[in-house]
Amino acid sequence: MAHAVRPLRVDHHLGNLRPSPYTTGPSRFSDRSIGTVFEPGVATLTLSLLTFNTIFAVENVLDIVFLSSGAGLLSGVTMADYAHRGAYSLIVTALLAGVFVLLALRPGSAAAASPRVRRLVTVWLVQNRLLVASSALRTLDYVDAYGMTVLRLSALARMGLVATCLALIGWRLLVDRSAAWLINANALAAVTVLVTASVVDLGAVAAAWNVRTALEMGKAGPPRDLCYMGRLGPSSLVSLATLEQHAREPQLRDRLTYLRWERQTETAGAQADWRL
Repeated sequence: MAHAVRPLRVDHHLGNLRPSPYTTGPSRFSDRSIGTVFEPGVATLTLSLLTFNTIFAVENVLDIVFLSSGAGLLSGVTMADYAHRGAYSLIVTALLAGVFVLLALRPGSAAAASPRVRRLVTVWLVQNRLLVASSALRTLDYVDAYGMTVLRLSALARMGLVATCLALIGWRLLVDRSAAWLINANALAAVTVLVTASVVDLGAVAAAWNVRTALEMGKAGPPRDLCYMGRLGPSSLVSLATLEQHAREPQLRDRLTYLRWERQTETAGAQADWRL
């Protein structure tokens, strides 16, 4: 048996509508309750920081012992693996430290008032900077063995930015700066690095580094990667000309002359229509 469907009546008098008390009632979460959700106890923070510091201490001690001993790499570990190990995780540790300080050590919280927690966080930040320093040393060892490239120079700049961010986090903790100050300071540091990288010719810096090292160390330095310098384009023109002037072997000088001529022709062609 079919049932008749009664049409719904829609009231178009919007002025008579009243909001429901379920949508306009007071929120169950006040500012204090939201802070409590993200505010672990002092005992929990102390245990977490002790764990973090223990793990980082083991890592730092192993790095210091290995870097100071001058021992060779383990079997199956290449110089690239050695340099890249831990380099990308530094960004994660810096972000973790920043979030940890912002959420767990807000001004006025119980953890922020605890001297033990503040000391443990300070030690953890120092250990993070030690990890940055060891990663930078590994990258410099890689550069000493194979020369400088734009990617390796960018990696060193990124490590410097991470170290700066960690220092800003520590300063915020020591002088009780606001979260807005920490975010703005880190954003300013990141923008400074990006603007510098956009203004400075990183390819020219890498090429100049390699040529200066080759002239100072000779055969004791890293091998001259002329193919890479050629791929740098006009950025390597000055460095190739400098290396050409100091080349003693005729074969090497002829190759440098050809590369320098190619880069010079490329530069002249790029500058010919600069008004466009």
